[in-house]
Formats: sequence, structure tokens, C-alpha cells
Amino acid sequence: MDDTEAAIEAERALGTGDREGGLVMILIDCSVRAGLLIGGRVFRGIHGRAGQIGEMRSGVDGASLDEVATLKSLERCLASGPADRDRWVATAARHLHEAVLAVSGFIAPGAILIGGSLPEDVLDAVVERMSRERDDKIRDLVIAPWIQQVRRATLPWGGVTVGAALRPLDAITLPDTRE
Repeated sequence: MDDTEAAIEAERALGTGDREGGLVMILIDCSVRAGLLIGGRVFRGIHGRAGQIGEMRSGVDGASLDEVATLKSLERCLASGPADRDRWVATAARHLHEAVLAVSGFIAPGAILIGGSLPEDVLDAVVERMSRERDDKIRDLVIAPWIQQVRRATLPWGGVTVGAALRPLDAITLPDTRE
């Protein structure tokens, strides 16, 4: 089980739950990756490669998510000076929102959550900026109710650990929601 799957298991059991339409979890730390839960099952894709979105290129600059939205890219930006934090948040949120649009257009998930190891204030700023990106897209380009509001994961830092710990218990005690 990879870390996105563990984080999804934690959200399903203790957080958001198994939402109608599924649940997307985006984790940000040394890379950007995503997981998808549909009908109580984690979608793994061919060879387990679903969710490897870090190399996805987006934006007018064509940068990958790993180049502009990771903990390492934040640290590089902050080395230039703390005033660059807002610039990093805006760039990361814009690129991450394009990934959300791609997922939303095909799947229309019930929830999209972000977690990982970004500092709390930065994670909150990214989520808030992504909300503005969503509102701008809906207002300026297209009326698209299928674009889900991005929210912070219930367990942004500990979701992976909690989900991994719950895995053996899940099989024994938690109800199987899969049919």
C-alpha cells in the first residue's frame, strides 16, 4: 500500500468518509501525487501507477507539479526571502488547480482533499488560493458545478500513518462498504 492509499483509508474511516462520486487525495511533500477512492475501493490504475501526477505539466510556463508545488520548491523559494512565499502559493495553487480541473472533468469526485507535509499556514494558504482559482474559473469561463471545492485533509500530516495503522483493523472491524 502506498502513502496516498493509506491517507485515503484514514479519510474514509475517520475523516470525510466515502463520498458519493469518490474521494481524491492530493499529497504534497517531496513530490505531488494523488489517490482516488471510488465506491469504497482505491483505484490503482495499470501497474499501480494511477496518481503519479508530479510530472504533469500545466500553466503557461509548462512547469511540472513537482517543480512548482513541492516542499522542496517551497524551501528554495523561501531561501530567496520570506516575501516570496505568496508568489510560491499563487504559482503552486494555479498549477494544482489545473490538475484538479483535469480530474474533475472526468470523474466529478465527491471530495478533493489536500494533505502532506507543507507547513500548516502554507497548506491553508494553498487551499484558500485554490478556492479562489475555482471561483474565478466558474465565474469567468464556464458554469461548471462539477468542479469540486478543494479542502484540507482531515489528517493532513498524520493521514498516511493513521491509514496504514488502520489497514489491518479495517479488514476485521470496519464495515465493508464495497459491493
